[in-house]
Amino acid sequence: MPQKTKVVWGAPCSGKSTFCKENIGTKDIVYDYDQLARAVTYTNKQLLSQFDHVKEIVVGFRYSMINKLLNDSDIDTAWLIKCYPDDNFKKQIEPLNPEYIEMEATKEECYERLEADEERPDKDEWKEKIDTWFYNYKERSVLLVKDREYRNLSLPLAPATNQKRFDSDFYIEGYATTFSRYLLYEWDGVQYYEVISPDALDGADMSDVIFQYDHRGKVLARQSNGTLGIEADSKGLFVYADLSKSTAAKELYEEIDAGLVTKMSWAFSILEESYNKDTHTWTIRKIKRVYDVSAVSIPANNDTDISARCIERRNFIASQQGLERRGLQERLLLLKLKMEV
Repeated sequence: MPQKTKVVWGAPCSGKSTFCKENIGTKDIVYDYDQLARAVTYTNKQLLSQFDHVKEIVVGFRYSMINKLLNDSDIDTAWLIKCYPDDNFKKQIEPLNPEYIEMEATKEECYERLEADEERPDKDEWKEKIDTWFYNYKERSVLLVKDREYRNLSLPLAPATNQKRFDSDFYIEGYATTFSRYLLYEWDGVQYYEVISPDALDGADMSDVIFQYDHRGKVLARQSNGTLGIEADSKGLFVYADLSKSTAAKELYEEIDAGLVTKMSWAFSILEESYNKDTHTWTIRKIKRVYDVSAVSIPANNDTDISARCIERRNFIASQQGLERRGLQERLLLLKLKMEV
């Protein structure tokens, strides 16, 4: 292994490559996605649109490089440039005992670097990339939790009953997930699936789950004050809530009752998972913690359902099925590469 491994991460145009160039030694190596993409395409300019067809190859090279480093003792320092070190990446390089170095440039500083960089002529596309990075990893604090996953999973509307778990005129219930296998994504004509094991929630930390809208903003209900209940049953993770304790909660109830909001999502972290190459299926075997359950506005596709019911009207509002892919783009690429090993 190299004597040191350093992961330099931060927003686009935050100075990651410059930092590595200023600190690299004579027996060091650097993984720089942009430089490698330019090398394999003979491109002098860093045009985002010209890198799309080599993305999988260049990211795959990083995996090969890391595997080589695990058995190579001739390298002093291995520098790995990354926009964001997600949980899957951290797990893979954990044996290298890496040091993480964040380039703490502000969005305005990244804009200034972009404007001064003649090798990035497509300024608008790069500016959008900068905006997206800051939105995902700085402005939305929930996404700063590195091991947190988000899913909207396929299931029908929860059956209507005459029993409410809370005596409230602002009562909602539904399933945040089921234990049925669902399509995770499709790549090169091959469909890849995910399934949550029926005992995955056994022992999971569900001590104070909160109910939100789109995984952010105000807390609309929570377990600790007796306005939210979650329980794993034979079907999945059942959720029920009293949305009567605040104006914002009541407003969300009205939107659910009117059929304007009909989907649910949940945020959790994975403790154990496995992959079956024959069935192209990832199995989440153990959930470490459930952070929140949320009503969501516009999932990528329509999957989980949430319904409202009041005293006068005890039926549910039906909706369609689908799959949300929020925040999964990078993880899906990593999963695909791991599958091919």
